[in-house]
Amino acid sequence: MCPVDQAVTVLQNNAIRTISESKGVSAITYPPELVGTMRGMFPAGRSYAFQIHGSATLQATGGGVISFAFPFSPLVSSFSEWTALAALFDEVRLIRSKMTWTSGLTNASTTIPTQVCVAPDLIANTAVTPSFTAVQRLAESREIGLGPFMEHGMNAHFAVRIPGRIYATTAAPATTSPPAGCVGAWVWASAVVTTASAYYGFISVRNVVKLRMRA
Repeated sequence: MCPVDQAVTVLQNNAIRTISESKGVSAITYPPELVGTMRGMFPAGRSYAFQIHGSATLQATGGGVISFAFPFSPLVSSFSEWTALAALFDEVRLIRSKMTWTSGLTNASTTIPTQVCVAPDLIANTAVTPSFTAVQRLAESREIGLGPFMEHGMNAHFAVRIPGRIYATTAAPATTSPPAGCVGAWVWASAVVTTASAYYGFISVRNVVKLRMRA
C-alpha cells in the first residue's frame, strides 16, 4: 500500500462525523493531531498520484430530455476519498479521467431509439445541463446509441488525458481562468425526446489526480 493509501485509510478510520437530524451526516472532520502527523509524511514540493472514484444514476427529465453533466470538481460531484485527501494536501491537478457508461435499458421491450452525444468538456465547472449541439461540437465528442442493445454491448468507455494542467488549491480545486486543478466535466445530451423520467444509464468515473504540499 502506497503512503497516500495508508494515510487516507487512517484518516477515514478515525473520521469525526457531525450528525444532523434532518441531513444525517452533515460534516466529516479528522483529529487535528492525526492530520498533522499524516501531513508530515509528504515532503513539500513532491507530487503523489491518486485515483478518486465517483458515480451517478442517469435519469431523463420529466419531459423526456436527456442532458447531464458530471463535473470533475470534487466540490461539485461526489468523489470517495476526497475529504481525506483535501485534509492531507494543499494542491491538486487532474491528470486523466475515465468514464464507464452502463446502459440501464436492459429490457428488450424498452424502446428509446436515440443517439446520445458524449464528450469531455475541459472548461465546464458546474452541473448545468448541456445541449446536444454544444456537446456535439466538442473536439472529442462521440455518439452512442441508447436502447436494449448499445453499440458496444452494455458498456461504453470514454477516457481523456489532460497534459500540463496547473495546480489549484484543494480548498478550491477547480478554476476556469486559467483552467486549473480539476476543472472540466463529462457531458452528454440527446437531440431526441425519450421516455419521461426513465433511468437510461449509470456511470462510474475514475479520475487520477496529482497532489502535493505547498513548497
